Amino acid sequence: MKTLKKNGYNISYDVYGDVSNPCIVFLHPAFLDHESFYNQIEFFKTKFCVVVLDMIGHGLSGITKTNDRLDQTAYHVKEILESIDVKQAHFVGASMGSLMVQNIGDIFPEMVLSMTIIGGYNIHHDNTEILKQQKKEMLKWFLKIIFNYKGFQKYISEVSVYKESEKAKALISIRRFKRKGLQALSGMGNVFISKEDLNVRKYLVVGEYDLEISKKAAYEWHTQDDTTQYEVFEDAGHCVHMDASDVFNEKLLAFIMGQ
Repeated sequence: MKTLKKNGYNISYDVYGDVSNPCIVFLHPAFLDHESFYNQIEFFKTKFCVVVLDMIGHGLSGITKTNDRLDQTAYHVKEILESIDVKQAHFVGASMGSLMVQNIGDIFPEMVLSMTIIGGYNIHHDNTEILKQQKKEMLKWFLKIIFNYKGFQKYISEVSVYKESEKAKALISIRRFKRKGLQALSGMGNVFISKEDLNVRKYLVVGEYDLEISKKAAYEWHTQDDTTQYEVFEDAGHCVHMDASDVFNEKLLAFIMGQ
């Protein structure tokens, strides 16, 4: 992978395809890394410039002596795109990555051609209910991280995807996440900037077997924003792009092409 060198840490990223083609940036879920998009890389790289990265504290982007956290992701992405002379891109984010996509839209709206939100929610809405649920979930994480780290890794793979074959692949990705990466997560609260939704086309994607609260949040977003397209994918869990990759890729292509 390529390296974006920062003060005290590096961000690992890769660029596939011809940089003169339309660009798609993929941002991964918490605890996983860029390899969760392996099916999207193969599908899109022939006709698009595909950019993937391991966000700070994840995958190969280890966190060392720095005060930077996940809320720096928008700036990392901008630097990466500038390095390949790409001014605009379609952004696809899964779970935590979908929050980062929206944050990029808040900070650098001129860069965003479209947003695809997988298993995410609107960071500009009242998210009291879903944030309360997340806090309960995070308590489970921390207890497992302290007392049974391998159990934590297995648990994340179980809740991230629905299909057994994808759980095995997710676990490989999750095992690259180190305990120290938890420091990076403390920057999550800073992405909730009080702004209106960016006026670009949005594709809201959820899996049939995702949590009901996630499906509810995406649907409510869709009913309140006429720039959105909403879809539930059968036989898929939280990370639709992994569980239903073939169908998702075709649908994402159609969305990006405006079909």
